[in-house]
Amino acid sequence: MLGLSKLLILVIPFQRIAHRLGRSVGMAAWVPVLDTHEELRGSTIGALVQMAARATPWSSNCYTQALTARILLGLYGIPCSIFFGVARNSRTGEFEAHAWVTAGRIRVTGGNGFKHYVLVGAFVSADQAPSKNIMQGTR
Repeated sequence: MLGLSKLLILVIPFQRIAHRLGRSVGMAAWVPVLDTHEELRGSTIGALVQMAARATPWSSNCYTQALTARILLGLYGIPCSIFFGVARNSRTGEFEAHAWVTAGRIRVTGGNGFKHYVLVGAFVSADQAPSKNIMQGTR
């Protein structure tokens, strides 16, 4: 799945991938509320994606891992959010991008991106609506 995600990223422009990530909520940090079983499944998916990423012969960066996690969470019907952020590297002064996925309170991939990156975009599972079953701004 990481290989497929990497291929999608290399071949398809982000604008064409974006509508498949879920509903854009702009720069709002919407996080779906999950039950314990869904959080456990999300945590397991995250651990498996991260373990597999360390074993790939190519670079499976945060975006590749986030896309893979989003696909797997979607296959299991687990509501999630995918976030994109930027930060300035203190040594080089260059901007760095980061992607991370959360499912409820679980950081599926990308760690605590909210702590180090300024949020520039977010997508919530398509079946989730910010007006119901969603809490805002959790870390």
